[in-house]
Amino acid sequence: MLIAVKDTYELKLNASAQLSLPLGLVQTLRTRLGKPADSWLRYRLPQIIGLCQSRWGLEVEEAIPGGATAVVLAVRKAGMSAVLKVHPERELAERELHGWQLWAGKGMPSLLEHDVELNVSLQERVIPARSLAEVGDRDIAALAATGLLARLHSVGRPLNLPTLSTLIARRFTGAQALVKEGQAVVTSDLLSRAREVADRLLLESGPDVALHGDFFPDNILFSQQRGWLAIDPQACRGDAAFDAGTWSYAYGRGGQLRSNAELFAQHLGVSSERISGWALVVAVTNLAGRAAYGHADQAEVATTLAACQELL
Repeated sequence: MLIAVKDTYELKLNASAQLSLPLGLVQTLRTRLGKPADSWLRYRLPQIIGLCQSRWGLEVEEAIPGGATAVVLAVRKAGMSAVLKVHPERELAERELHGWQLWAGKGMPSLLEHDVELNVSLQERVIPARSLAEVGDRDIAALAATGLLARLHSVGRPLNLPTLSTLIARRFTGAQALVKEGQAVVTSDLLSRAREVADRLLLESGPDVALHGDFFPDNILFSQQRGWLAIDPQACRGDAAFDAGTWSYAYGRGGQLRSNAELFAQHLGVSSERISGWALVVAVTNLAGRAAYGHADQAEVATTLAACQELL
């Protein structure tokens, strides 16, 4: 059973336990998945959580807010804090698993367990979970982000990863669908011009590196033991400037695309023009989804669109 209570939904796990899920997550999953979302949340999710509890000896504590594509739970395993992440979509779960296995705890938390059939992963929990988005000094934040990126990109060029072009095509397909449905704040013309920029960048790309694929400041957490770590990878291979462009857009949510790119280029040794181009691409495709799912206010929309127009 799934019951709305104030800012949460109460999910019945079994006869004696229930779980409070963030209202925003449930609404986003409904928007993304349509009618199957409720069935997955009510029936399949409790089954998966129960299987993981019995198989890995987990004690569920609470849902962790902030996610948009999966249910993330704080759990304990033999007294140790961990994170159980359950994806409703196989494709996203597999892409994330590629990243966990590729970096194997280097620049990321450790992967403790996983099950490809259940679309679940059990991960080391970063405590306290302070994200890079909370660092107000842009120079300090950029230095931390570029240092982490250098570690992530240094694993070389894994040929088994999907290409960046595949990731980009998927994002433009999703954004275009929202535009056609009238749910996006970006225009078809802006989307087309951003696609032209992406095609040019892909054509002129240099040697491939292993990319995080979703290098948002919210996905970079500080560990007291290990420093800054990245979570939620959408691992692929391609232009190193792409991850830098993602951060340049996301830090400040679009208001400083060009200056963020220039700052990042100084630290990373990558062309600021390429970083700016990818920042534009990520901004346009991401804003389409954020606005459609109710995650972007009018101020963010206006600021991001103005910054995008300046780069075109």
